[in-house]
Amino acid sequence: MAITSARGKSFRWPMKWTACGLGSIALCFLIGMAVAGAAHQIAWIAQNEESLYENSFKKFEPYHHMREIGVLIAESLNDSHSVASFRTNVSAYISEEHRLSADRFHILMLADSGGGIEGVLVFPRDPQDRKRFGAELTTSTTNSMRIEPRDLQNFIDGNANKFVAF
Repeated sequence: MAITSARGKSFRWPMKWTACGLGSIALCFLIGMAVAGAAHQIAWIAQNEESLYENSFKKFEPYHHMREIGVLIAESLNDSHSVASFRTNVSAYISEEHRLSADRFHILMLADSGGGIEGVLVFPRDPQDRKRFGAELTTSTTNSMRIEPRDLQNFIDGNANKFVAF
């Protein structure tokens, strides 16, 4: 007050200065909390052994492998006319060229009375995958046909006398 009275002017502290000061202090406090929270989260993520993302397509991996095996089978059906030659061609093709895990799937051949192959049925060995994806029937004429999970058992039972294990 002594300065203002010496100059002959009156001074009053504006309320907006108080509001701006308190706002600045609050903003600095919030920025500090945000930086501390970000540092905490970064440290937590860095120490965690889990993956940073989830591969949502991994759950469809058996379906894609089943389709790939179906494509390989379709190519081999045109070259093979007997069960024995088909087994040889497909086994070599799957294990050497494409390295697909065919041991994760059932492969059943539909054989006709003359020993030829009408089609090949591929479906997952895992019961949960079988309930989700069904099966793939590959023939030389239609190439590939999906069999729904609810129809798979009926299809297998109806053609049980024609199936030959791979």
